[in-house]
Amino acid sequence: QNMGPIMDELSKANIFIEAAKGTERADDSWERYASWVNMKIGPTGKERYISYGMYDLHDVSAILKEVRVAAGKEPSIPLDKVMMDYVASYEALAPVMNTAAAYYDRNGYERDKAAEGKALHKQLVPLATEFLAKRDAMIPLLRTYVREAAHQQVDAIEKEEGRTARWQAAHVMHAADAVFDAFPHTRPQQFS
Repeated sequence: QNMGPIMDELSKANIFIEAAKGTERADDSWERYASWVNMKIGPTGKERYISYGMYDLHDVSAILKEVRVAAGKEPSIPLDKVMMDYVASYEALAPVMNTAAAYYDRNGYERDKAAEGKALHKQLVPLATEFLAKRDAMIPLLRTYVREAAHQQVDAIEKEEGRTARWQAAHVMHAADAVFDAFPHTRPQQFS
């Protein structure tokens, strides 16, 4: 049997997974920021935990380039467009978030009475809101796609080799993933 198309799907799935993992730091950075700033008014420079700032984001441009290539390959799937939209929202957010992270790291809010922080906040809120919405829409679709690709791989191994040790291992891992998917994937809200 030719597992080529299945391997292509698994390759695409792995690239998309790496992109989701590589861009997760933006979500973490936003949570850190939201833990100390008043989202309605932005930073004042007097917040108790303003020194927490934000996390800087790592350079993930190589994996985002791979996403573009993978999303452009046939057969086209609905997740391709979702991933492209997600990547675009990340790329819009990342430079602003990194500018803000550097601003808070160098305590810029002490020198300018949070003027730049306020300006950055006005840019960050819509960009982060869009990014988080795109991420929330992408993750369940990615999870479904990955599980389907894994299921197809298990079926292909069985057709090619029968129920060998390799099939047994793949089958058990696929079943474990299905159990894992039954658990909630969002962090509980913290009490304030």
